[in-house]
Amino acid sequence: MKQIKKLSLFLAFSIMATISFAQLNIGVKAGFNLANINASDSEFDTKFLPTFQVGAIVDFGLTDNLGLQTGISFMGKGFKIDEEILGSATSNQYYLQVPVNLMYKNNNFFIGAGPYIGYGISGKYKSEFLGLEESDDYEFGNSDEDDISPIDFGIGVQLGVMLGQIRIGAGYDLGLANTIPSDKRADDEYIRNNVINVFAAFMF
Repeated sequence: MKQIKKLSLFLAFSIMATISFAQLNIGVKAGFNLANINASDSEFDTKFLPTFQVGAIVDFGLTDNLGLQTGISFMGKGFKIDEEILGSATSNQYYLQVPVNLMYKNNNFFIGAGPYIGYGISGKYKSEFLGLEESDDYEFGNSDEDDISPIDFGIGVQLGVMLGQIRIGAGYDLGLANTIPSDKRADDEYIRNNVINVFAAFMF
């Protein structure tokens, strides 16, 4: 928890430190996600879950080519299982996510990378195995009674093109947080979120 607080303070101070001298641009963003997990142990082969993202972005220009980008997004994550004999399942998880990316722009192209932190706000699990259907909402927390740890963080990268006020790009979020509730996880047990995405943004 101390590491999460330090990361949050670092992101906040990084943004505040640039506002006084940076050129500010604001935009809206939407995109298509392919979400999956990286797990220490799984009985099933998880597959990409189609989901989405939508939110706002803020650019702070530092030089002609360098800048910082942050914002907030409603981000879909999760995974799906599709076993031919046993059945299928989907795990939909939704987070409010804040990134801080160092951006390089040149000749209408851009590339960026940096940390992100997210907070889980809702989710649902649906399954159909051996003819039995089940559906339940996720509880976010770190107790024995919870399903998913609420804090998710990691490193994101993105690249794309700028067409006037429109940006089109693709990215990848590598999850570093263990999303198993702390009171339920074993020493070497982990589940981490990974997301491939394509997106479009409009800058005002």
